[in-house]
Amino acid sequence: LNTKHLIYHNPILYNLPLILIIEMLGLPQRKGEKVNLFDPLMKNVTQRFGPQVAEMLKPTLIQLQTLRDDLIQPIKFCSDQKMLERIIAESKTYLSIWNSICQNFVFGSDKDSINVSFTWYDTYTGERRVSLQPADEYLAVLYNLGALYNEMGVQLASTAGDRFKEANNCFLTASWIFEKVRVEVVSRKIFSAGIDYTEQNLAMYVHLMNAQALYSTHEKVKLSMPDKYNLLAKLSKQTAVCYGYVHKYSMSQPISQYASPKGFSNVLQVNERMYTAQAYYWACMDQQARCESTGVGMGKAIANIMKAVSYTHLRAHETDSYLVCRLLLEKKKKKKK
Repeated sequence: LNTKHLIYHNPILYNLPLILIIEMLGLPQRKGEKVNLFDPLMKNVTQRFGPQVAEMLKPTLIQLQTLRDDLIQPIKFCSDQKMLERIIAESKTYLSIWNSICQNFVFGSDKDSINVSFTWYDTYTGERRVSLQPADEYLAVLYNLGALYNEMGVQLASTAGDRFKEANNCFLTASWIFEKVRVEVVSRKIFSAGIDYTEQNLAMYVHLMNAQALYSTHEKVKLSMPDKYNLLAKLSKQTAVCYGYVHKYSMSQPISQYASPKGFSNVLQVNERMYTAQAYYWACMDQQARCESTGVGMGKAIANIMKAVSYTHLRAHETDSYLVCRLLLEKKKKKKK
């Protein structure tokens, strides 16, 4: 799984610079093999409805074939947002046409059915998976659509300017797609279609998309309402919880055998700890703001900043003990006043 780094700065207590490194994770797409859909579909339409109807449907079937030929090759590390938008639009069009095809045609190995083999490769093992079921073709393209929406979200979140709301929508859409695939896999008991379709992998992706959506919301709030420390703390905590679930699933069987656990799982664990530290940091800022207005609460601010320090070694210019000493000194000054 490829990783993309986003580095951003937070205004820390007393204007100390704190740099947090946050991983934005891209997902691999399934690779497919070319298949001739046009000829068997045209033949079936001609036999059932006659050549006139077949001629009317011909442009749609040509479009279906063209779209599939374009979508079976995975897009890797695409930084062209317009290209991503085009591929997402093509995927949605293909799924719409394919859904209509599935409702009006019968696929299978019988002589009266359309006998077409759909071949896709598992992203973890590279194993070749062949199916005669059109629903499996739908799931494969839908799975890739979720990965494409995630890629678009990563690109938007990495873009200069306030595009975090758009990124949030992309991540939430990806989460919904992977959850839809997961429900379909569980209901149909598709447990022999590779690691991609295991419930653990799909649940992992759902939580990962939710984590990155929460990150986007956090950044949006930080830009528009920078003094909403309590809200920022809650968002950071929820993000840490999501990354905790992702880490748990990444260590489960059979994902841990193929997902380079020492690399990928470590990144997830670091993210969980960093967002937890960030949650305590924002809680400290919230307590400090309250203390400035009420004169009480600096003790809680100290406790929170100490918890934040305990979760990360990414400090700048000052050690944890010196930072705590400054907070204690500030508390003492306030008491004297």
